[in-house]
Amino acid sequence: MVSVLQEVNPTDPLLRHVGQQIVETANKLLESSSLPKYKITNEVIDLAIDVYKTFNLPFPVLKDREMLLPEALPQYDIISGLNYIAAKQAEHYKSDSERSKLAAINFMVELMKNAPKQLAEELTSGSYGKPKNEGQQQGKQQGKAQQQGQQKGQGQGKQQGQGKQQGKQQGQGKAQQQAQQQGQGQGQQQPNLRELGKETGAEAIDITNKEMEIKGLLDKIGGGAGIGSEFTTTSEGIEMLNKIAMNTNVTQLLQYLQSRNRLIDEVIKRLKTRQLPGRGEITGIKAGRELEHMIPSEMVYLSDEELQQQFLLRYAEGQILQYERKYIEPSSIYVVIDKSGSMGGDRIMWAKAVALALLLVARREQRDYFVRFFDDRPYPVQYLSRKFSKKDFVKIFTYIASVEAGGGTSISAALEAAYRDIMSKKYAGVSDVILITDGEDTFDVNSMNELKRKAKARLHSIGLQDANLETLKLISDYTYRVRALDDKNGLWVSLV
Repeated sequence: MVSVLQEVNPTDPLLRHVGQQIVETANKLLESSSLPKYKITNEVIDLAIDVYKTFNLPFPVLKDREMLLPEALPQYDIISGLNYIAAKQAEHYKSDSERSKLAAINFMVELMKNAPKQLAEELTSGSYGKPKNEGQQQGKQQGKAQQQGQQKGQGQGKQQGQGKQQGKQQGQGKAQQQAQQQGQGQGQQQPNLRELGKETGAEAIDITNKEMEIKGLLDKIGGGAGIGSEFTTTSEGIEMLNKIAMNTNVTQLLQYLQSRNRLIDEVIKRLKTRQLPGRGEITGIKAGRELEHMIPSEMVYLSDEELQQQFLLRYAEGQILQYERKYIEPSSIYVVIDKSGSMGGDRIMWAKAVALALLLVARREQRDYFVRFFDDRPYPVQYLSRKFSKKDFVKIFTYIASVEAGGGTSISAALEAAYRDIMSKKYAGVSDVILITDGEDTFDVNSMNELKRKAKARLHSIGLQDANLETLKLISDYTYRVRALDDKNGLWVSLV
């Protein structure tokens, strides 16, 4: 077990566990891209540990290259190049174990992509970092030198004996010179591997920065729900985060969301002031024996032996003071988005950003989530249960990001489909349907409102900019107008 960094102990069990996790996760990412995988050996884990510590240590210091064994020199050169680029571009990674681990995984993935053929074969076969059989190498070199010497000696004409001897000597000298240039046993640096470390390090830093930006955005638009952290704590989550970072549609949507986050927050705030339900809300104080809901002041009775007796008596009689909570019945958030031709550009991007924000609201509030796009017809609905997995999240997230504007406008057909979807789930609570459109439609107002009543739904209609909301007001519980799709100072969202 070898490290080319000072003050790094590659035999430390915890560090080896981290190194193995890095290689295993890198292999999953490589496998998903149909690329060769690492043969997990102690030497490959040593490399992963040094990559991780190069990102993580405040001031990583390389060992004296001349003191290392020949088989450790490739690792030295790779880490030397990485250390150079990390000092310039990854100062904010220092002492950040989450970011450093993510960067190390990305480095190992990019290293396999960029590695020269010989190095790649060593990394995949398990021969990387293993001592070479010097005797066999020398024998091959001497044989090659003799052959070269004979060929050169034969070309010198009449001086046959002397020519052969001179040819042998010249060939041997040339072979020795080639061996020295290759650094076999001489400790000379291999510039190509140092450049490989620099190039791969720069690529890994770029990918990691994107992934951490996405994580931060997911946390932010999730209202502190912590969904972003779920993508950096498991190999499955890291793999999904990497896929998101590599998806152009998704990254564009997230960047748009970041540039418009104040406007999105305003919409969500408006919706929540209209009783968009959360989890159990405190409505008062009552007597009972539910200790998990006990108010803090009751803890005083547990600090004294005599008071404890009173507490037990009051508990037996159901007189412990506790919070009274109102629990929201199961329900859903259903987003209906107009994708007609007039919704192109900023409008469809804004609508998709709101849909994503509401997806994370649904997760935080443990509500089922639907999203359905429509133009002149409704498209298949996408559904997530309230306890959806990260895999489900990535799937629907990617779907939302991929939709493009085009077609006509049929709001009524989309709303009818939404209400029937909600009725099929038979929710006990009230569901919220959020319609985002810049158009208009004609409705049978009575039948539409009756369908909404049967679905136990509230309709929030959001009209973008110059949308005609007069008809929508007849079938909506709340109607809003978004006057601008930017984050300039002023009121962007108003109740109509």
